[in-house]
Amino acid sequence: MSGTQASYLWFDYETTGIDIAHDRIVEYGAQRTDAALNPIGAPIRLRCRLNPDHLPSVHSTQVHGIGPLDQNRSGQAEYDFACAIHDHTSQSGTCNIGYNNYRFDDHFMRHLFYRNLLPPYDFHTRNECSRWDFQEVARAARALSPQGMQWPDYEDGRPCYRLADIAAANGIAADAHDALDDARTTLELARLLHRNSPKFWDWCSRHRLPGSLSVQLLEPMVWVSARLPKQHLCCSLVLPLQESLRGPRGWVLAHLDEGADVLLQRPSLEEMKQLRHDGALPLSQVRANQSPMLFPLSALTDARSERLGIDIAAQRHLGEELIRGASLRNHLLSHFAMLLDDDEAARNARDDTDDSGHADPDGRLYQRGFPSRADQKRLGRLRQLPLDDWLAERTTFDDADYFDQLLNVLGRNRPDLLSEPQWQVWHRRICARIKGGPGRTLADFERELAEAGDDIDERLRGELTAWRDAVLEWMSLAKPPSAHPE
Repeated sequence: MSGTQASYLWFDYETTGIDIAHDRIVEYGAQRTDAALNPIGAPIRLRCRLNPDHLPSVHSTQVHGIGPLDQNRSGQAEYDFACAIHDHTSQSGTCNIGYNNYRFDDHFMRHLFYRNLLPPYDFHTRNECSRWDFQEVARAARALSPQGMQWPDYEDGRPCYRLADIAAANGIAADAHDALDDARTTLELARLLHRNSPKFWDWCSRHRLPGSLSVQLLEPMVWVSARLPKQHLCCSLVLPLQESLRGPRGWVLAHLDEGADVLLQRPSLEEMKQLRHDGALPLSQVRANQSPMLFPLSALTDARSERLGIDIAAQRHLGEELIRGASLRNHLLSHFAMLLDDDEAARNARDDTDDSGHADPDGRLYQRGFPSRADQKRLGRLRQLPLDDWLAERTTFDDADYFDQLLNVLGRNRPDLLSEPQWQVWHRRICARIKGGPGRTLADFERELAEAGDDIDERLRGELTAWRDAVLEWMSLAKPPSAHPE
């Protein structure tokens, strides 16, 4: 790693909901370790204040138990919170490791940075930083190297990969849905795996970085993924058909499990759409930057395949059929590319306009392109300044949405810095969003609170009700407030 001291940063977030574009982070917990999993420095716990432009999910508040008033008493302004986490996660040589972070936490982290005009991808693209999802490692360990650990199942026999359940099965005390405790629990499970399967851990660790994994097209490999059948512990042979059709570097994989013979029938585009809708399309695109759990064929020994109930001979036969059928592969890949194009069109067509017709840029990270070189320099210059000086810079952007975001940052963190006309524009937009979306509306919040009934304790109900009242009072303001609502 070119002389950089590598470290692992084990982290977790609690959030106000599951909408990655519009919900917010409540709490961040992390512990840095060296490559041998020894702690470096003190654990980190940060909370973020809730802003009056947002109403939390009642259900998510019940899950983590942090009420909005408590959040505001113990938290810091969102911009300071975002800067602190950006500094932690983008420290040179950091590998950021969570549990299910590829599907959840990483998206929230990117949106936190983006919303606050910080580089959203630095934590895994700059300064020799990277990311890793320990849930993927745990899933692969259960399939290929389960010794020394207990692996729980759901009552119906399906394998369970919930962090709290695996921890409990292995005697690790855990306070689920506490950010720092979840980060520590993930670390303890990693230590357990490191002790019991050191060779497996070392192999996964060496191959987690993009470019470290050797994949040969049309040569079968072993893949462990949530996209594969649970009855085989999410494990199957796959055949890499082609480099990624869209997006970052990766591969298109044909699954070779028992449901994959449908590929030999040359399904039409409509049939492939239906198969994907039903969760039965045996084609996947994986990205190298998501450390896919791809292993050489030798990883699936006879003993392992018997334990997993995998018919290696049948799967290899299916792979040979695909290898021989160049025309068939081209047919499948061309239709699969159309499905990926449909996905991209759907993402770009997402409507983030509010009732006033304004398209809020804060929720459009994945719909917007990267900033121009000139805008990158302007954003970099702003990040060197305190918020007090942002407007004095009189920055103009090639992309005018960045100025809207600048007003959003100041409105959430330092509304006193906005002129009254600027505040009025921002206030009208937020009021329109709270009333009609995008994101959780006042009507959504009221419905969730009513549906919670007696299932929510009185303390949280009181805090949620008080926060709603504070937001309503803020919406009725005619001029900028002098202080953040409590």
